[in-house]
Amino acid sequence: MSLWQDMHPGARVAIQRLSMNELDLARAMVKGELTSPQRYANVSLFDIRITGSGMAYRSKLKEHVWRSPDLYLNDDFLARCNGLPVVWEHPEKSVLDSKEYAKRIIGSVFIPYIKNDEVWAIAKIYDDEAIEQMTEEDLSTSPAIVLKDVENSKLVTDDGKTILVEKDAALLDHIAICSAGVWDKDGSSIGVRSDSIRADSNEIVINHFKLMNDKLDSFLMRFDEIDFDESEHPRAEDGKFISGGSSSKKSLISKIKTTQAKSETKSGGVKMYREKIRKGEKLKPITVVKAKDTGDLYILDGHHRLEAYKAEGKNDIPIEIHAEVANGKKAREFYRAMRYG
Repeated sequence: MSLWQDMHPGARVAIQRLSMNELDLARAMVKGELTSPQRYANVSLFDIRITGSGMAYRSKLKEHVWRSPDLYLNDDFLARCNGLPVVWEHPEKSVLDSKEYAKRIIGSVFIPYIKNDEVWAIAKIYDDEAIEQMTEEDLSTSPAIVLKDVENSKLVTDDGKTILVEKDAALLDHIAICSAGVWDKDGSSIGVRSDSIRADSNEIVINHFKLMNDKLDSFLMRFDEIDFDESEHPRAEDGKFISGGSSSKKSLISKIKTTQAKSETKSGGVKMYREKIRKGEKLKPITVVKAKDTGDLYILDGHHRLEAYKAEGKNDIPIEIHAEVANGKKAREFYRAMRYG
């Protein structure tokens, strides 16, 4: 046997991953060879559920629903899923319009596939805040499907239960990321697969650290003129910035400045963090860059958390100072470089 054949399967995939493109990564995720999510260049690939089949219960409508496997577990339905918009929570109306699309879109379905009695997909997710929450939180999915002839498809059983026997879908509009989905039949939010939460595998995982390190090196070459505080952030012998010096503390909310457009802040994400604050849960500190001239703090990561703290009337909030720069202009340049490369 060759060395390659003798190698542990996880090690083989780890080496192969170095030369994979986004399609190769997605196919490996479908096969279960790579975990979810996977970072590639400017996008994160997530394994998400589009829909289940069989019987489920819609608590909001107080009705049971029967979704026939024959109508959904087939090639035609998979083809309809290609390019399906992935949004952050459903809009108030059942389907998207131009305004709601712009407000909620975080990615799109890349490769749909059938897993047992459900339809799943590898989705491309571009929104940084959504990526963070999907990686760290137990989240699920909910499809927006417009049905044909709904009223004539409802049955009432002898014990008073309403059952909607679904016919073919007239429109598959979008898939929403949410806290709980109809197809989470055991009560657990499992529509978004995040193996960083559910570490139940011994596979060797190659993540995006190499890409991020390369990105940071490139960033440092272009921003040598930024005046870092070396007492907070010591430099290595080769002159590269060492990020391990970041410090955690609390700050007045009035000192924190946003660095992204308001339209990029999803209301669903703010709502989720508000609920956590009310429950007394500890949130991850907001990562900031400090401007030396004014003491203002410019957000690198945490816009949704900031809006949640504001909405809940909090004034003293946890932050992590990633770096100190000369002024606000340099801080915004720092943010753009870290986000866009």
